[in-house]
Amino acid sequence: MSVPDSNDWIRKASDQVFRSVGMAAKRDLQKDPSGTQISQLVMQAQQLTDSIIRETVEYGPKDRRPACAEGCSACCHLHVVAHPMEVLAAADYLRQIIPFEKLAEIQQRIIRHLEQTDNLDAEARRSIRPACPLLNECRCEIYPVRPVSCRGWNSLDRNVCDADLADPSLKAATPVNLAQYVLAGRVTEGLAAASYSQHLESRPIDFVRGLQIALADPEGSAHEWRAGRGIFSAAVNDNVFPGLPNPDEEEARMTLWKSL
Repeated sequence: MSVPDSNDWIRKASDQVFRSVGMAAKRDLQKDPSGTQISQLVMQAQQLTDSIIRETVEYGPKDRRPACAEGCSACCHLHVVAHPMEVLAAADYLRQIIPFEKLAEIQQRIIRHLEQTDNLDAEARRSIRPACPLLNECRCEIYPVRPVSCRGWNSLDRNVCDADLADPSLKAATPVNLAQYVLAGRVTEGLAAASYSQHLESRPIDFVRGLQIALADPEGSAHEWRAGRGIFSAAVNDNVFPGLPNPDEEEARMTLWKSL
């Protein structure tokens, strides 16, 4: 099997990924009006993402293989956005897997992280590199359920990542495996389009702020979101870290989502 790392192939494959994920998630959401199966739905999307990445990297050009490895955590200092369902799944994982004392420590790290990033716009947020509150000794506390955006992000040169972390003002351009990055992004977009079709909050949210909201209501968050209530409105990324909107891109996105 040969997978050419070309823009044309990426476009065609990403469209297929978007529609496959979107239709499957839409069907699953329709079957789950109370939101009890959200973690399972997210797990399926994440497993698909991992499978796509493995095949993309394995059969793609050898010189486009990411340099990412265990213990490398520079990207864990970047701004992470996620779909609301991913946040709910992460909160569920934390409550079930992490001991109470450790969870309390993580929640304190979340508070400190929010204090560091409060009242910033998008450009100011990009200029700082606070560690993700789920990062502990260069390891992710929720690695099995980390957001798709974390799974898709990659680097072909760790030196660039280290330099950017050391001095964000350099605005170093990270060389990436474009196929991995784009295809993972289309998984998230499929989830967003599916939730949009059900009149649910579908906008990308700041992962850390969303997680704080979900952890504050361990029993009702998933149900509230599935009922169409805007529990994550305070964490919607464009509201938290406002930047310059692109009306043309937004219109194209809505047209695509409505076609699902």
